[in-house]
Amino acid sequence: MAEIHVIYPVCVLLAVCVHSALAGVVHLEPPEEQESPGTLESDMKLTKEQREAIEADISAQASGVDARKAHADLALRWTDGIVPYVISAESQGDSDKIKEALAYWESNTCIRFPEYDANKGHTNRINFIKDVGCWSWVGQTGRLPQDISIGNGCAYRGTIAHELGHAIGFWHEQSREDRDNYVTIHWDNIQSGKSHNFNKYGPETINSYSVPYDIGSLMHYGAWV
Repeated sequence: MAEIHVIYPVCVLLAVCVHSALAGVVHLEPPEEQESPGTLESDMKLTKEQREAIEADISAQASGVDARKAHADLALRWTDGIVPYVISAESQGDSDKIKEALAYWESNTCIRFPEYDANKGHTNRINFIKDVGCWSWVGQTGRLPQDISIGNGCAYRGTIAHELGHAIGFWHEQSREDRDNYVTIHWDNIQSGKSHNFNKYGPETINSYSVPYDIGSLMHYGAWV
């Protein structure tokens, strides 16, 4: 039987890659606890298609109906695992931490983050900005550029690496359909109006790429969140 871990809701961050589950990582940096405006689960910006699919999944679960409609991959992958990046002028002060987070992903996965260069044929890219809060779009959305916010209080390697996980295409680990086999949610401890942060979504909505559930994932909420 899978080992059961307990989550005491009070909000966190953490990451997997298609080819490498980043388990056994010691997380020393503080999590993003403040909800960023216009996001799902505090830090994910969604396209219209993504939001409609999530809402349909939640509605189906509430009515006791399985969400069997297969959606197009809601988190589009980056071509060949290459994610060009730009650090905006306002984020230059965080460039060292941003580059540490990029190097962390590159050292543990197949993903590569070259500096954006139109002369090398780059079109899509992520653009680090300093907006309100820590947030990212999920997957490659086609925005030119695709912003990722490292706001005030967010410039920690772990926090930035987590937001990069969303940009690559990963959702929060505890949103997976099989999460109750591994963790226990104490619903009575969740602040009023915050229970949506612990919704589960079926494989028709969230593609886990057949990666086993990872308690130590950068994309997983911590025990006290």
